[in-house]
Amino acid sequence: MVASRAGLSPHQVREVLNGAALLSWAETLRLADALSVGAGEVQRLWECAQGLNIQPAASVDAAAGDLRDLLSSLHRAALRPTAVDLARTTGLHAPVVTAILRGEWVPDWPTAAHLARALGAEPGLLRPLWERLHYAFLISPDPFPRHGMPIPTTQHSPPTPPPTLTQEKGPSRGQLQPSAPPPRPR
Repeated sequence: MVASRAGLSPHQVREVLNGAALLSWAETLRLADALSVGAGEVQRLWECAQGLNIQPAASVDAAAGDLRDLLSSLHRAALRPTAVDLARTTGLHAPVVTAILRGEWVPDWPTAAHLARALGAEPGLLRPLWERLHYAFLISPDPFPRHGMPIPTTQHSPPTPPPTLTQEKGPSRGQLQPSAPPPRPR
C-alpha cells in the first residue's frame, strides 16, 4: 500500500491527494518515492502549494521546463486524463493539449488556467510559474528557444482546427507533412 510505503496514514494520503492537506518536504519525498515519481517532478508543485517565492528563471527554456514539469505533475495527479478528454473540457484541440503537456507549446494565461482547472487544480497554483516564464521571455535578449516557440491563439471564438499531419510515403518517408486543409463550406 502506498501510504505504508511512504510512512503515512491512508487518511493523510487521501487528504493530500484531495488537496485538503499539505505535507512537509520530507513527507512529500517519501510519498513521491512510494509512487515512483522523481523529486524534480513534485518539487515545483510542492513549492507552489506552500506559497514559496519562486525565483526568476535563468532562461526561457528553464522557465518553460518548470511550467511543463508542473503541468506534468498536475496531469499525473489527475490520473492522466487523455488529451481528448482534456480537449473536451477546455475547448482546445487534443494535439494542442498534447503539445502543452509535452512542453512543446507554451500556452497563454487563459489557456493555462483552463487546463489547470481541467486537471482539477486551482489556476493560482500555476500562475507563479507562468508569470516567471512570461517575465523570462520579456527580459531575454533572445527569448525564442532553440527549436522555436509556437504562437498560441486566444480562445475568444470557437477554435479552428490545426492542420492535420499525415505520414507521407516516398523520398521524405517518416517525416510529418501538413495535409491539405478541409474544404470550406459554401
